[in-house]
This record gives sequence, structure tokens and C-alpha cells, in this order.
Amino acid sequence: MWAVSVSPGTVTAVTTPVLGIVGGGHLRRRLVEAATRLGVQTRVFDTPDMVESGRGAGVDVLTVVTDDIDPAVMLDWERSGLLVRPGPSTMAIVTDRVAMRRLVSATGVPVTPWRQVTNETELRAALTTWPTTVIKTARAGRYRTGVEMPATPLEGLRSGMASLRDHAQLLVEPFLDLTMELSVAVVRRPTGDTDVYAPVRTVQLFGRCREVVAPAGIDPETAERVAEIARTLAERLQVVGLLVVEVFVTGGEVMVNEVVARPHHAAAHADVAFQTSQFENHVRGVLDFPLGSCAPIDTIAVSVNVVGNAAGNDPRHHVADALAVDPTAKVELRGEPHRFDRILGQVTVTGAEESDARRRAWQTVIALRGDLTPIRPVVGGGRS
Repeated sequence: MWAVSVSPGTVTAVTTPVLGIVGGGHLRRRLVEAATRLGVQTRVFDTPDMVESGRGAGVDVLTVVTDDIDPAVMLDWERSGLLVRPGPSTMAIVTDRVAMRRLVSATGVPVTPWRQVTNETELRAALTTWPTTVIKTARAGRYRTGVEMPATPLEGLRSGMASLRDHAQLLVEPFLDLTMELSVAVVRRPTGDTDVYAPVRTVQLFGRCREVVAPAGIDPETAERVAEIARTLAERLQVVGLLVVEVFVTGGEVMVNEVVARPHHAAAHADVAFQTSQFENHVRGVLDFPLGSCAPIDTIAVSVNVVGNAAGNDPRHHVADALAVDPTAKVELRGEPHRFDRILGQVTVTGAEESDARRRAWQTVIALRGDLTPIRPVVGGGRS
């Protein structure tokens, strides 16, 4: 492991840590940037096979930025002598929607209603339990995929049976009329030191996160309740690094929906909304460094996802137009080729008023997409 040995007035030996990051995309890039700022060396592995081939040698800590790695593979890494954070036991739960819901319920924390499905009989019964339903694969795939919202029970039966051919079990949940959706991040060191970010509000459109608003604009009691849920789950899961909890609010009730043990895809706001970003604190947590402050910065931050549109307009061709709309906007594109409905980047805007920040963020996104008639989501009105 790395170490710093200091004699009076003199540094006699310094060994910097090497952080291995498994997975690709913008989450890995942001983690590499955060680690580099801290003087931490990084090695990146696009696939688990790259770790298993022996190239993981020399890495002090290994962390993952994707949900589709088999926890059994991570356990093999540990057995070979690699230090994996968060560990395979944590990942085995947070990437299994059934196991996660059972653990959340065991802690006494409310979770969204659900029914486990392993065959056609159970599927038919679950689809008639609620007027409208959501079908999820039990195994959380890449970027939390595996979610369908059938329009009718017959459509649900067809899609559910198709999913059962590839998956041992499914979950069926009710389609809820939500007041809002919240996301709360908690970071934890191996020592148990923990800090929690203030909850942010996520806004959905057609089943996709389109906006993140910080602060969430909720009452102090709800904010503390959500933060306590995050602390409880982080401790129960023995998380090392970052844990992000997605919470549904319906009426006065809060319920856990999803849990991820990595920086969240909706974390673009974190660099400007909080003293320390999710990415930097994940690096600090897994390396057992002192945690950075999770305190919010005294401003409103709104991040809007840039999603590929049907017209095929590549936002990389419209950056100059977007920057002319609002020179203060932070435009971050992922460098991926245009594809309809793919998240291609984010625009983050700060300000003193939420409505003004939302307006400027959406105007910048419209310019990036080349939209003439954009659709702007509203808060509440259903679930993702």
C-alpha cells in the first residue's frame, strides 16, 4: 500500500497511491480528472477481462463505474489480492433489485411496493395487482437499464415473458403518481467516517432524467429524513466510497426506489453546487483520504441532460451557438456520436432564482440540439 514517512522537518519517503477504475464513459473520465487533481495515479480498465489478464498488478485500490460487472468476478479480484472498493458484497446487493429491496425493508426504511416474478403465473398476478405497472429486470444492467412501462396488462405480459426468457426473475411495481423525485448522495471511508450531500431534485421526461435541481426545494424535515435514509443504508451496506439513493416522494411519504454505489449519472451539478464534487469524494473515500466538505454552495444549480433528438442534430456542431446563448453556462459533452434518445452531455447553469436558472439552461440545450419546438418537463406527474 501507499505511505508517507516523515521525519522531523524532512519527508524521507513518499509513495503515491494508484487507483484502478473499471468501466468507461464520462463517469470514468470525471473520476480520472478528480484523482489527477489530488495527485493520484490512475489506471483504467475498459472491461473486467483487462483486470483479470494481470494488468491489475500494481493497483492499490480498484473501483468500478458501471453496474453490469458480476459481483462474483469482483470477488475473484479480491481473492487474487486486489483491494476492491466498494466491495463485492456491497455490489451484489445494490446491483440486484430484489436483494436491495429486501435489505432496505429489513432496515425499516420504506421502499416502493413490488412483487417478485419468476414465471408466467406470478407475472399475470402481479400485472393485475395495480392499475398500471412498471416491469424491471431483477439484475440492474448497464446504467440502470431493464425498465419497461407497458401501456396495458397484455403488453406487460408479452414484454414480461420475453424478459423472463433472458432473466431468472423480474420485479413488477405500481406506476406511482409522484410529488417529486429526489437523489441523495452519501460518502463513506473504511474507517466509518461519513458525510451526506443535501438532497437534489430530479425531473423526469418520458422515463428519463432530464433535469437535476440543487437545492431540491424541500422542507427541512423531508431533507433530514432523506439524509438519514442514506446514512442508514450506507452503514448497513458497509459502503466504501459513494452511495447514491434515489427516493420517490408521494404526498408526505418517501420511499427508496434505486441505490447505486458509484457517482451518479446526474452528478454534473456537483462541481458547482457543493464544496466537493461526488467524483472527488468517491476518490477520497475509496483511498481512505479525509473526506471533502459536502456543504452546498450558496447558489441554485440546474443541470439539464442533452438527449439526442429525432432530427439527428449532433450537439457537437452547435457548441458555438449554445455558448452565445449564455456564456456562463457550463457545457459538457461526452464526445459520443449522436443517437436518438442517448444522453450526450449536460448543461449546468447557476443563479439566484430557480426559474431563471432553468430557463437559461433549457435555452442553451435548445441551441445545442437545434430544436424548434422543445418539450420542457414539469415537476412531478409520474415516475421514471
